[in-house]
Amino acid sequence: MSRQRTIVSIGQAHLAEWPDRTEPAGFALRVAMSAVQLGQKGIAISRIGQDDTAEELTSHLVECKVDTSHLQTDPDLATGRLIIQTVGGQTKKTEISPAAHDNLQWDYDLDDVAQVADAVVFGAKTLLAGQAWTVVHRFVTAAQTALRMVDLTEVPAEQLDRSNVTTALELSEVAFVNDAMLGMLNPGITIDSVESWSAAAQNTLKHNELLLIAGLGDADQLQIQSADEFHTAPGGSESELEDEHEMLVTSLVYGILQGWTAEKLIEFSRHAVAHQSRQPGASIPVE
Repeated sequence: MSRQRTIVSIGQAHLAEWPDRTEPAGFALRVAMSAVQLGQKGIAISRIGQDDTAEELTSHLVECKVDTSHLQTDPDLATGRLIIQTVGGQTKKTEISPAAHDNLQWDYDLDDVAQVADAVVFGAKTLLAGQAWTVVHRFVTAAQTALRMVDLTEVPAEQLDRSNVTTALELSEVAFVNDAMLGMLNPGITIDSVESWSAAAQNTLKHNELLLIAGLGDADQLQIQSADEFHTAPGGSESELEDEHEMLVTSLVYGILQGWTAEKLIEFSRHAVAHQSRQPGASIPVE
């Protein structure tokens, strides 16, 4: 049996408020929850308020067995909230800001977390929050023995500052991208086929000294490019993969830590997405 890995996610923390329920949301929380479902230790680093929303959010996370010891509390800013409404069959999501996670602060205990992490995962939204981005940058820099992955698909590519994207890639070993981000990074390549995706990914790998790039291509294609191989495979639906995006990212991280081939990474990631559950305590077989 493989040893348990410590997967640390850093970034946003929301309480998602659906018409009939509440649940944790935000990249940092959803990745940590996904890690736990995969039988790993999931540590979430973020900042929440000192309010009823924070208590409800923390209660959910404890029930899901996420390590919440590095969720900071902010005396002034409220806990992040994601209001979800369904009207006429259309789902509307409204993020309440500013929120406490935008004011993430450096804590010297984070140095200790960085040293024990097997993997560190952060998303593009942290690049938009000046204070939080400063802390994320420092934390990922400290985690030099960990696998470091950035997800650059959280926000539209045109909303991101190119210099921040470049810095994020310099900090990372693995990147999750979409066609728009690959296009921004490779203005001379039109991303309109599997071949052009692979060419742009290879160029990005070489230019930024990355180990691997993954992303969703047309319709149901999950694509992975490393220095040695390219693999793409259909199966499932793109909407399903997007709905369970954090599990997709986390399962890729787990598979990379296991040293799996690109083909096995894709196979396992689709398996993990298909078996993810919203129920606390649910687990996904990894062997």
